[in-house]
Amino acid sequence: MKDKAELATGSNLGISMVESYGMFFRHYDFEKLLELENMYNLIPKMHIYMVVKAPKIIFVRDSIKLHKKYVDLKIRIMDDRADNEIEFRIINDLKKQELEVVLSQNKDDIEIKDALGNYVLKANSFMFLITNGYVMDCEVVYIGRSFGKEGERTVYNRLKSHSTLQKIYAEKEDDKSIFLSSWNFDRNTIGFISPLEPDDKKSFD
Repeated sequence: MKDKAELATGSNLGISMVESYGMFFRHYDFEKLLELENMYNLIPKMHIYMVVKAPKIIFVRDSIKLHKKYVDLKIRIMDDRADNEIEFRIINDLKKQELEVVLSQNKDDIEIKDALGNYVLKANSFMFLITNGYVMDCEVVYIGRSFGKEGERTVYNRLKSHSTLQKIYAEKEDDKSIFLSSWNFDRNTIGFISPLEPDDKKSFD
């Protein structure tokens, strides 16, 4: 009896989702986010959330130069690239040179302000790069789903006491930063790609 020929089988699943709203935040931003939601109803109900590891990104203190019209600074991405510093010039709307520069202990948060507390810049380094059009190479280490249109199991409620999240923070890496991300989707495209099909036969629905 002849052996049956083995057929190579298998498929890859690709999901392309178009988000209507998404955001990155840190675990200690929970209270601020909930306050905004409760007061202004600004944040839609999120469908999924992610725990993301990003390269550590810092503001370079000795690169910060204050001028009346602008502020010069550099951001350094702590990865293996030789050219890992990016220069920025920010408009100084206060038109003052007597400004205070405050960096967080990790050098990833910055405040540039005058004596009255008016800001030229208040930013996180990772968020600053994203909002200025930079695409970051991040690692998604966990994806979860939230439930309930009435908020009984929101993203924020799930993440507050999330055991996996606590474990990820406990395994902190010096060259990485951990961010949380949540997303609201209004439509999606799902593609089923079979490795046995030629490129012109692959189907998308």
